[in-house]
Amino acid sequence: MSSNMKLRQIEVFHAVMITGSTVAAAEMLGVTQPAVSTTLKRMQDDLGLAMFSSVSGRLVPTPEAHALFAQAHAIQEDVGSLRRLARLLADGKAGALRLGVVPAASEGVLATAIAEIRIHAPDLVLSVDVLNSHDLVNRLIGGRIDLACVFGDDRGAPLETLFACSVPLRCVGPIQALSDLHSVTPADLARLPLAAMRPTDPIGRLLSIWGGRSPLHPLVELRSSRGVLAMARSGVASGVVDVLTLADFGKSGVCVRPLNAALSIDLRIICVSAVQRSVALVHAAKALERAIVFGLAASPDGDS
Repeated sequence: MSSNMKLRQIEVFHAVMITGSTVAAAEMLGVTQPAVSTTLKRMQDDLGLAMFSSVSGRLVPTPEAHALFAQAHAIQEDVGSLRRLARLLADGKAGALRLGVVPAASEGVLATAIAEIRIHAPDLVLSVDVLNSHDLVNRLIGGRIDLACVFGDDRGAPLETLFACSVPLRCVGPIQALSDLHSVTPADLARLPLAAMRPTDPIGRLLSIWGGRSPLHPLVELRSSRGVLAMARSGVASGVVDVLTLADFGKSGVCVRPLNAALSIDLRIICVSAVQRSVALVHAAKALERAIVFGLAASPDGDS
């Protein structure tokens, strides 16, 4: 196709070739017949080709028009695909989205959120990183993920919190270690074989502050509540976990007790504040929010 040709000229030419007349082409395009004739004449003038001849009042394509039609049809198909993609992007139903979640949200919460996202946007390409909060924040700031679900306080600029809630914490341990306790104090934890989150982790940091005069000396430091729960289930150690992890993996094989200070940890959905949020990101954040609320409502509580 000549570089002088405009997309509108190709569209009109394509319509005339398909319908066989300027009147039918005008109806197809939703314009007037004179507008189609004017555009077609300008196209022929620009190309220096006779595209149609009139035979018994009908437009008959020339061999040159037939030669151009295949490429014009391909261009129209591409334009149609481009318009469809633009509509999907505008509705948040196409493109790609990179999510990051802490391990506590990587099972039930994530599955519930993705199920909702897929219903709304089946063509959206999703990727998920499951990491601790510190690593997720670094990836978010570095542009390697678009949206993150993390534990901890408000991170401030350049990050923006889209949703925040408090996730209760519970003590878990071998049944023989906790069965005589109604609630767990820092002194109780200090005397138990302990599996704990690292002090750099939000839950680990919170427990260090809560312990106060009863400093905790864990026999093993871990990076997720899932690891702490596994240690308790195996009878190796007790520890403190979030209730979302309990909702995913259950309380079988362990004793669960509340902490005497009713501790909880902030869970936040965050993104980079300076970046224009896509429709897909907004929808995904809402899906994660609803999944978290549902997960908290379904989380097990009380003694076992």
